[in-house]
Amino acid sequence: MKNATESKLIPLIFISHFVPYEKDTEFLALAIAYKCSIWSDDKDFNKQDRIRIYTSNEIIEKMIGEHDR
Repeated sequence: MKNATESKLIPLIFISHFVPYEKDTEFLALAIAYKCSIWSDDKDFNKQDRIRIYTSNEIIEKMIGEHDR
């Protein structure tokens, strides 16, 4: 029996054709499976358009902006 993560990742193997570097495949597959964004300053992630990528500066801006409210 497969755990939930494995069963969500198996159908997402196809993403390897649009991932610029193989090292990013698992991160993008998990983000797609769990419908979440990625926080990274790695510019390679910007070569795809399926997952929202937040940079450290964007996270800081969101944190400061929410704190000021």
